[in-house]
Amino acid sequence: MKNLFQIKSKLAIFFFLFFNSLDAISEEISLLCYGEFATSTNGKNITINDNQKVVLKNNRLFIPGMMLFCKKKSMLYKCEKKRLDSIWKAELDLNSKVFKYYSHNVTKNKTQNFNSICKLL
Repeated sequence: MKNLFQIKSKLAIFFFLFFNSLDAISEEISLLCYGEFATSTNGKNITINDNQKVVLKNNRLFIPGMMLFCKKKSMLYKCEKKRLDSIWKAELDLNSKVFKYYSHNVTKNKTQNFNSICKLL
């Protein structure tokens, strides 16, 4: 009976410490980026100024429509996602707060570029 109590208490302490350490490990950065959004479809180019919210969490970059996997070198994140019909690339520099992304969809013959300057939320 005493051993069962010790095992349960150790297990409870382990789970408590484990779940609290997950919060300490996870890193989330939210940015609001304003810049030039260019879309090219079948030779037609459209350029507008636009705001986009960007969230960086645990080496994953969330932008409208896609989640990209990132590699970090100092304060520079290089992100990429490849699918059968499209490729998405993004670059986020936290020192200068510059965010750029490029996407190309082969089936829709559509290319998007977004170059912006961000501020922390």
